[in-house]
Amino acid sequence: MIFSVTLILVLIIATLCLWVMQKRQAVEHMLLMEHGLCYLRQVCKILEHLPQHRGMASAFLNGDQGFKAKMLAMQGHIGADIEAIDQCMLGHPLPRTLTLRWEKIKRSWSSLQEEVSNISPNDSFERHTALITEVLNLISDCADDMRISAHPDPDLQNMARTTFNLLPTMIEVTGQARGIGTGAAAQGKVLTPVRIKLQFLHHRLSDTLTVSRQSIDACLNSAAMDSRIESGTISQGFSDTQAFLDTIAQNMLSTGTTQISAEEYFARGSRAFDSNIRLFNAIGKVLDSDLQQRIPRLKSGLKWSGGATTILAMLLLLAWMQLIAA
Repeated sequence: MIFSVTLILVLIIATLCLWVMQKRQAVEHMLLMEHGLCYLRQVCKILEHLPQHRGMASAFLNGDQGFKAKMLAMQGHIGADIEAIDQCMLGHPLPRTLTLRWEKIKRSWSSLQEEVSNISPNDSFERHTALITEVLNLISDCADDMRISAHPDPDLQNMARTTFNLLPTMIEVTGQARGIGTGAAAQGKVLTPVRIKLQFLHHRLSDTLTVSRQSIDACLNSAAMDSRIESGTISQGFSDTQAFLDTIAQNMLSTGTTQISAEEYFARGSRAFDSNIRLFNAIGKVLDSDLQQRIPRLKSGLKWSGGATTILAMLLLLAWMQLIAA
């Protein structure tokens, strides 16, 4: 009899402890996600500025001295981005693997910044693109390692995966197509190597847009999140990207001569680029807002469940001791 009661009490206490552990793990998960989102908000800024610096450096190295001051000013913005990211990491350290990769990105940028005025336009473009690719990989891996892509809500989980795996690619591919096409438009002709690059970028951007639109629309429809994102941000981002795809197809891929001015082509590419940056930030804010609501509730639940478990365990233990004494 005593053995059976003891076993039952042990099982009850073990169950209660397991429940508290699950609550604690949920809180730790949410806090980890919060730190990751803080970090990625800062990284998005450098993702915005590096492609701009790439385009300015390309124009400067191709002989347009008017872009030198703009390029130097953008270097100041990137320096501020790096400092902000470092400050964020002081408050919320990243896993060692991500920290090492961030240090590598900083070294690559420092080297490129020092040498950019003395290298060829092609070398500059390739080095910028390799650096941006590293930033894209960092964003995706950070979302996984900081468990943002493992959000407990299925709809928000899909939204997070789309935001941190697909949207950065859309942003970078748009930036590449903008830079390459602007140069072709300035020359008034599309050489075969340029056309091949633009065809590849057009195809990749079109596919990424389709998948992103389907994923985000499905999340919005099921979670009714559209009211939590600034009106028009999503539709504007997708429509601007589609308009830029149409611009590439109609003015760069149809004939050997361009059918649009460099200024107009650059403007359309910039509208798509900026819209996708805004969409990235808007979804990030929704995810962060959701965490700010979840974390206090989870902490409160953890505190209540921990106290209740302790009291119940003490009562069970007291009852067991009385049973033994009897």
